[in-house]
Amino acid sequence: MGAALLDRTIGQYRELARLNAEIEQAVYRGDHEGIDRLCRTMTELQESVRADDSRVLTLLGQGGDGHEGRVLELLSLMQEIQERNQRLLPHLNAVLAVQQSERRALRRGNEVLQGYRQPPGQTGRRISSTN
Repeated sequence: MGAALLDRTIGQYRELARLNAEIEQAVYRGDHEGIDRLCRTMTELQESVRADDSRVLTLLGQGGDGHEGRVLELLSLMQEIQERNQRLLPHLNAVLAVQQSERRALRRGNEVLQGYRQPPGQTGRRISSTN
């Protein structure tokens, strides 16, 4: 059971690392649709990995069983993902700052345009002293 669980978890983390690398490339290319699609796929995979992670921790807490090589591979994959995320963070923060600035500029432009609205046309009856 333990070896199969570790093998499955390592396979899932390999897939996470692959998706993470694809996301990194999509970020550098500015492929927003690709980022969205890849992130949805990654979120689904993370949900399935989350369930196995607790079982792996329990297995590792029991110790022994000669799984050291597989555990080191799993830790290596986790570290690879974490390092890639750290590399991406400054770039993503810059992208967010640019988008926030553009959104503020659009809001300011919208506020300026609001000032140029035509007054509503005359509608309804005229007010007279006989009414």
